[in-house]
Amino acid sequence: MKLTVFAHRAATVMGLSRFSADFHRLAGMHALFIFSSTLSGVFISTFLFKNSSSFETVGRFYLCAFSFEILSCVLVIVLSSRVQDTVLSRMGLLLFTASYLTLLILRERAVDFYPVVAFLSSIGASLYWVSYAQYGIRYTTEANRAAGIGFLGYTASFIVLIAPLLSGAIISSLPGISGYITIFAVSVVAFICAGT
Repeated sequence: MKLTVFAHRAATVMGLSRFSADFHRLAGMHALFIFSSTLSGVFISTFLFKNSSSFETVGRFYLCAFSFEILSCVLVIVLSSRVQDTVLSRMGLLLFTASYLTLLILRERAVDFYPVVAFLSSIGASLYWVSYAQYGIRYTTEANRAAGIGFLGYTASFIVLIAPLLSGAIISSLPGISGYITIFAVSVVAFICAGT
């Protein structure tokens, strides 16, 4: 009971009590997405380098990722006028999950399949971010939009500061690629939770 009272007071102080339940669900989904993507996204390149000892592989991975993201963003914007935001965001989270599952399944052999990982994560990012932008407009009003988007930004910034530190601690404390496998697995679980 005291925790509920505290949560209500904290929401009132932060101005969150004026937002709808849909906005609160968006905030939870977005927090999980940011946590998942920053927990392990930063370390995909180090994982690829550790297994290939080649900066060229890492460069090619990012070249593929950025190219796929540019192309898919255009397609997703066109698609967004025909498909519901909920479907877009879930498809994006599903593709992110698939990209990390690919890393988990292939492990050291992921170096040979980096275009697949880049393709899945890039299209997933395009789907998620386009739907997120639409959710931000739909679940806020003119009166509270700045506060809502600001809250989402502050929350994301805090998570972006903490998640890579946590990942680095996990990776350095476990031998071999076990740390990478652990953070990729945690990301998969968090993406699944965000999509439900």
